[in-house]
Amino acid sequence: MRIQPTKNYVLLGTGAILDKNKVYPASIASNLPNYEQREAIFVYYDDEGGSMMLEKGEYVKTKKRCE
Repeated sequence: MRIQPTKNYVLLGTGAILDKNKVYPASIASNLPNYEQREAIFVYYDDEGGSMMLEKGEYVKTKKRCE
């Protein structure tokens, strides 16, 4: 799945940033409680598997290519 964040997000202490103008690969966060209701996903921000969790309203699905 590919998503675009609805705003910029920063993961404190890591320097990881999700830019609202970019598209990122993501997967469903099926290991979290109530992930279906929350529409929780993990967004991958680097090639080393670094991820950030977002929930419904914090992202939109897209068919654009990842950058």
